[in-house]
Amino acid sequence: MNISGATGASYTTPATTLADNGSVFDCVVTNDVDSVTSNGATLTVTSVPVGPSITTDPADQSVTVGHSATFSVAATGTSPLTYQWRKDSVNISGATGASYTTPATTLADNGSVFDCVVTNDVDSVTSSEATLTVTTGDGGGGGCFIATAAYGSYLEPHVKTLCKFRDRFLLKNSMGKAFVNFYYKHSPPIANYIAKHDIVRTAVRLSLFPVVGLSWVTLKLGLLPTMALMFFCIFGFIGIAIFRRKES
Repeated sequence: MNISGATGASYTTPATTLADNGSVFDCVVTNDVDSVTSNGATLTVTSVPVGPSITTDPADQSVTVGHSATFSVAATGTSPLTYQWRKDSVNISGATGASYTTPATTLADNGSVFDCVVTNDVDSVTSSEATLTVTTGDGGGGGCFIATAAYGSYLEPHVKTLCKFRDRFLLKNSMGKAFVNFYYKHSPPIANYIAKHDIVRTAVRLSLFPVVGLSWVTLKLGLLPTMALMFFCIFGFIGIAIFRRKES
């Protein structure tokens, strides 16, 4: 098909589209004697690589302890796209699909955040974080078994203070999570015994009083200021004891 206006020794196409891919161009050269047609030249048009873009971020999930949770992400961009899921900013081995299903959860997983890094040859992009909430599902104290048994209700303010301390501080580091896992594994039978004996309940409440107080102060001030205050008090008492001993 003749191209209107294309009558020179060279021809420049308009801006191409992918629909132009595979088109064949040739040129008919004519004089008063004859005409001749060149060989055809094929035009190949490729798309400009586009970096990945998240179209659907993973959503928060809530499950009962022992169940799995599934997170999904959707992204666009030039193929191939690769996926890497992370838990608390740490890569999860083998989690390289558009969705990720956790192993059976424990209460130590409560509050963990998951995101996904999507990558291609152009760039990489990270999805928004999704929070995993893990509950006991039994309505019996949200995992604070001993405190609930001692105070009689999960809604009791002392119990809620301990649970807030657990969620805000213990579940945010590996050592704290290990302690919480150990506690949830071994405390239910102890809590059952406490709940059946009033004298034991009273004794446990008294023993928990300084723990509750320290948790309350930490929630108000933060971990580092509370630790500094504790060291100040300890060394203050030691200094007073040494001073009195010297005087005597």
